[in-house]
Amino acid sequence: MKQNKLNTLENNGIIFGVSSVIGLELAKELTKKGANLILQDDSKSNLDKINSQLKKIGKQQMYLHCKHQIPENLDNLNVAIQQQFKKLDFIISTIGNIESLRPLTDLSLKEWKKSIDVNLTTNWIILKNSEFFLRQSRSPKIYFFYNSEISKGAPYYNSYSISKAALKSMVDLYQKEKKRFNFTVKIIDIELDKFCEISHLRPKYKKYNYNKEVKMIVSEILKI
Repeated sequence: MKQNKLNTLENNGIIFGVSSVIGLELAKELTKKGANLILQDDSKSNLDKINSQLKKIGKQQMYLHCKHQIPENLDNLNVAIQQQFKKLDFIISTIGNIESLRPLTDLSLKEWKKSIDVNLTTNWIILKNSEFFLRQSRSPKIYFFYNSEISKGAPYYNSYSISKAALKSMVDLYQKEKKRFNFTVKIIDIELDKFCEISHLRPKYKKYNYNKEVKMIVSEILKI
C-alpha cells in the first residue's frame, strides 16, 4: 500500500482553496467517503454554493471563510482546527494564483510581494499552524500542486514561477524533517496544458475539459 494515498474512511482533513477545480472535486469525493472536513476559501458565496452541493450528499462539513491573499489571516488557523478536531489526518492546499504573464521586472514591489505571499508564504503558515494537530495522527498526509515546467523558470511566469520553485523546495525540506514522525508530504506535478491555475491566461486552456484530468488526480490521492 502506498503511503501517499488517503484510503481510510472517517479521516479528518482540511482543503484550502476549495472552490478550485481540484478542490471542489476532492471535497465531493472525500465527503462521499465519510471524511470530516474543514473547507476553506476566500469567497463566502463560493462556500455557500459548495455547502448546498455537499448537503445533497448528506453530510455537513465546516466552512472557513478566510482571505488567504493575506497570510496573517491564517494566524488563527490552529484555533479553527481545535474547535473541530483533536487530530488532523490530512491537508490539501490548492492555493495558488498568477494574474498575468509579464517579464519579471515589470512587476511592482507590491505585486511581487503579493505573489510570494499567496503562492508560498500562505502555504508555509498552513504547515506551521496545523503541525500540532497533524502530529496527533498516526500517518498525516499533506498535498500541494504545481507544474515543474513553470517552476524551473518558464519565461513570463515571473514571481509565480519563483514561488512555485520555492514551494517545491519547501515540500522536499519539510518531508525530510518530518520523516521520523511518519508525515507524507507530496507535491503533485500537473502537466502544463492541464494545470488549472493558469487556465485564465491562455485561451486554449479555457476550452480544455478538466473533468478527466481532475478525476485522475483525485483517484491518485484517494485510491478510488
